[in-house]
Amino acid sequence: MKSINTLLSALFFLGAIVGITSCTEEADYTPAQKPENAQVYFATDEASTVSLETGQQSFMVSIYRISPKGALTVNITSQDESGIFTIPSSVTFAEGTTKAEIPVSFDFDKLEPEKKYPISFAIDGNSELSEYGNSELVLNVQYAPWGAWEKFGTGVYTYSLYWGGKDSYDIYRKQSLLDANQFQFKISPWGANKDTELIIDYNKSTNQAKVYRETQVATHSTYGAVYVSDIVYYIDNIEGKTGSYEKYPCTFNPETGLFSLNLIYYVGAGYFG
Repeated sequence: MKSINTLLSALFFLGAIVGITSCTEEADYTPAQKPENAQVYFATDEASTVSLETGQQSFMVSIYRISPKGALTVNITSQDESGIFTIPSSVTFAEGTTKAEIPVSFDFDKLEPEKKYPISFAIDGNSELSEYGNSELVLNVQYAPWGAWEKFGTGVYTYSLYWGGKDSYDIYRKQSLLDANQFQFKISPWGANKDTELIIDYNKSTNQAKVYRETQVATHSTYGAVYVSDIVYYIDNIEGKTGSYEKYPCTFNPETGLFSLNLIYYVGAGYFG
């Protein structure tokens, strides 16, 4: 994907209670040298829990290969003790891609709140496996209802990237009713579009924050809709590669109220910066 030749600098969001910093390191992704054969794998940093939203009917499981050459179909075995989930027996990589998605569908009405449903996936033994990841993946799927949004604080966001200026924001927080370590923070309104909400997911036990919802923040006169997410989401879902939060960390300091987020602004033609 071609980068739009626009230089963007850092964002800073500073407040007495909450602060956000966007460290805009360029999202050029240069993988290490890898073998030319296919070598299929599940990522080692794949989340072990899938938290479902109300009414959700499906989710995707990512699978990867080393070489993007040619289309490739890989057989997948799975185990679902509940019998609720429908999982295909194979997945196909398109020509030129190193990532494919396994669709998992289900009837939401059959799920019990606060119950974990384990599902295991395994790559067929006849496929070329990779040392870069795992040949098996175990997920715990659950419907995780949330508590109500509560005001967390107020802060000032200083824009120095896609647009300039300052805005004062109210920040809201809600907690998972199933996992006391899971939080969501909401800044609303946010960005040039005053109807926009920026959602930050945060796991207290790992200090991992994520902005992994593709959120439209503006409309560019030439390129159309402008979106923001963290860089790892962009690499994984837009570029179709494998990102790492170790390289592009997103964290939260509960003592100072400061988020440090590696964000990226992008349009259909590419990204800014």
